[in-house]
Amino acid sequence: MLFYRYILMERVRVHSGGKKKTCHCMLATKLVLFDVFLKRTDTVPEGDKEKVLQKMDQFADLMAQSPFVQKQSAKARMEGKEQGILEGRAIGKELGKAEGKAEGKVEGQIGMLQSNILKIVYTRFPQLTETAQEKVCQLSNLKTLDDLFNKLLVATDNEAARLILDALAA
Repeated sequence: MLFYRYILMERVRVHSGGKKKTCHCMLATKLVLFDVFLKRTDTVPEGDKEKVLQKMDQFADLMAQSPFVQKQSAKARMEGKEQGILEGRAIGKELGKAEGKAEGKVEGQIGMLQSNILKIVYTRFPQLTETAQEKVCQLSNLKTLDDLFNKLLVATDNEAARLILDALAA
């Protein structure tokens, strides 16, 4: 509790003197050092430490004026920004990879279905190959391609296959 009285007297001295800014910084630095030493010491009982630290909370604004605290705060902000940027990049990279994989997978499925549809038409309905190429290459919806594939598998003749392909334009 002696330190608390010392701080109050120091504050009175600071306000009565002419060099407020310099004195405030000195007092703030003393408060910061006292805070550090108080937290490290084993000679002061924990209950007393808590009481003193609670009283010192009143001086948080003053402690923030300490050049050491300002320097450390600026350093911590910069490190936090850098860490945030690095983490953001890593997350973005992972999301980009996942999206790229998903898009690649879908594109691969689309290409495979288009190829299989054209094989069916070429093998079973050779006269419709050119029409099928024009229409199938324009399709990029997996469900539409899958439905077309299944319908052409069960088409019984050229006319049925032509109706299936013509229905795509409608």
